[in-house]
Amino acid sequence: MFQAEDYRRIRVLIVEDQAFVRQLLKGLLRKMGFDEIEETKDGTEGWAALRRRPPDLILCDIQMKPMGGLEMLNLLRNSGEARLAGIPFIFLTSQDDASTVEAALGSGVDGYLLKPVSHQALQARIDAALKAVAARG
Repeated sequence: MFQAEDYRRIRVLIVEDQAFVRQLLKGLLRKMGFDEIEETKDGTEGWAALRRRPPDLILCDIQMKPMGGLEMLNLLRNSGEARLAGIPFIFLTSQDDASTVEAALGSGVDGYLLKPVSHQALQARIDAALKAVAARG
């Protein structure tokens, strides 16, 4: 498990259309030790934010308008820019049907959590995604 001092160096982008969920996630991340947290309300804003200043980790909802999480992930993974394509991406969603999970996994998502998210589950998924990226080099 990573320590709070490890998280302080990691910049997180939250892409979520519900303000109360963004605030909940921000609170959980701060408890873990994350300091640099940016939030946007949909995939369009999230894409613009990561193009301006790429984060080290993305936490994203799937169902949003005008651009959903799957569309944003596909843009990211197919950007042709190694720095963007390799950003760890975790879906946080209430969608648990098999087709949604398969689409997310097929798009190269690094983790998938169902809402509501617990502190322990979020931290475990973040740690696994960050370790996987570190192992890829």
